[in-house]
Amino acid sequence: MMPMEGDMWPAGFPNHWMVYFAVDDPDAKAKLAEDLGGAASVPPQDIAAGRFAVVNDPQGAYFSIIKMRPDLRA
Repeated sequence: MMPMEGDMWPAGFPNHWMVYFAVDDPDAKAKLAEDLGGAASVPPQDIAAGRFAVVNDPQGAYFSIIKMRPDLRA
């Protein structure tokens, strides 16, 4: 969990829950979401935990996809 404050968030960005799905290839899955009518609101990128993206379906529901770093997998 993390606060929605600081330079990385727009002013007034509300606290919220985000669902993450583990995937084998975030780049390919983000492209698939786009091909199926969704979008990548946060394109695939590396973060401390691994490689992730935030995508949304054609109806606007947002979720995240991630491939965790091998050393962080349980």
